Amino acid sequence: MTNHPRGGKTNTLGVDVGGSFIKMLRLAGDGSIQVTRSLPLPSTAAEMMQAVVRGASELRDKETVAVGVGMAGLVRWPAGVFAWGPHLPGTEIGARQQLQQEWSLPVVVDNDVNCAALAELEVGAAIGVRHGVMITIG
Repeated sequence: MTNHPRGGKTNTLGVDVGGSFIKMLRLAGDGSIQVTRSLPLPSTAAEMMQAVVRGASELRDKETVAVGVGMAGLVRWPAGVFAWGPHLPGTEIGARQQLQQEWSLPVVVDNDVNCAALAELEVGAAIGVRHGVMITIG
């Protein structure tokens, strides 16, 4: 954990909703991974969102300041509405709104590959690069 500019410690939660699993982690402000969790992907949209809430709530601690969620499919950004995905259940899910109401924290929901690219820029292999390309196979 690192000191937040406004004081205190900061952690963030990352959630990857993929075609088979929901993978989650709590990330310290210095970019180190504190804890991870993996859950099987449920078969309905309601169960999927309940699994995200339940799993991430268990990882959340008092220093958690924000949550980022990547979903495999078309996500309307910045509203965070999951429109459709080839491997995920449901359509037109207001994921960002649901999760912000649940946790009273800032939540960003975007396409999973966009989230992966941003993570590499912030804490991964692309730190400090001016131009980069993100390729995912899955």
